[in-house]
Amino acid sequence: MVILGLERVEQFSEIVRHHEEGTVPQTVMWGACPTLFDPTQAPPGRHTAFMWEKLPYRLRGDPASWDREKEAHGRALLDLWAEHAPNLRDAVLSSFTRSPLDTEWRAGSRRSCDSHSSSEGSCTWSPRKPMTSSSRTRREQSQKVGKGWGS
Repeated sequence: MVILGLERVEQFSEIVRHHEEGTVPQTVMWGACPTLFDPTQAPPGRHTAFMWEKLPYRLRGDPASWDREKEAHGRALLDLWAEHAPNLRDAVLSSFTRSPLDTEWRAGSRRSCDSHSSSEGSCTWSPRKPMTSSSRTRREQSQKVGKGWGS
């Protein structure tokens, strides 16, 4: 695992505060490169890698804010990562950004939550907690709830 941006222990409490306020904290990214252990996940001579952050579900009070901001935020993360790995920018074949809202739609098990369950007490994961079927797409789920999301 790699951690970028963590410079002092106080940042953890700052991350929690930002979650509670619905704002984005100073970037701290956690990540890994799975192809170091399983090279079959990428073309020969290439790698897969990912980074994630602890971000609030309700960005400025509204989870839908992520639909408008996730791509720009993802580019900013890639830029920061490239500062630490200068050859990264030219080596990327493909990338995507997934927001806390996307994770809700995709997994269904952390509905209205973020990965900092301390700021959302009812969001703690449990093996007994019902999960939405992962076979449904975001569009199918959005049509069911009538929010008109997805395309």
